[in-house]
Amino acid sequence: MTDIGTFRFTLPGPMLRRGFWLYVWKVLTADGRDLLYVGRTGDNSSPNASPPYIRMGQHLGSVKNQNALRRNLLAAGVDPLSCKNFDLVTHGPIHPEVVRPEDFDHADKTMCEELMKLHLPLRDEVGAMEKRKSFPMLDIRCLTT
Repeated sequence: MTDIGTFRFTLPGPMLRRGFWLYVWKVLTADGRDLLYVGRTGDNSSPNASPPYIRMGQHLGSVKNQNALRRNLLAAGVDPLSCKNFDLVTHGPIHPEVVRPEDFDHADKTMCEELMKLHLPLRDEVGAMEKRKSFPMLDIRCLTT
């Protein structure tokens, strides 16, 4: 049987901003271990850069190509439902999302390619920060993914 509870979740308004963010998940497991997971927003396949609150839900969801945190926990033998806490620290947006024209059409391959040319350097810059796994601005050094 599932325990019933009342929980509180507070989302700061600025976390609704689209753009390129860095984030660190700190997961407290049932056995008291702290596990860290580092990530960023900014798609690899489209010129989208979602806010961290959207990425947060995806990480814990069931869509295979979006739930890296859940997959990594399961691969480490950790049942996400048994974890005590999931803390998310975000920093950004480091860059705003690339602006789409008013008449943007996803089917327009030329326009998508032009937007990706603007998106990729920003994504790559934030991706390099993510790979360092050290964020002095967040006062966090990630040793484990």
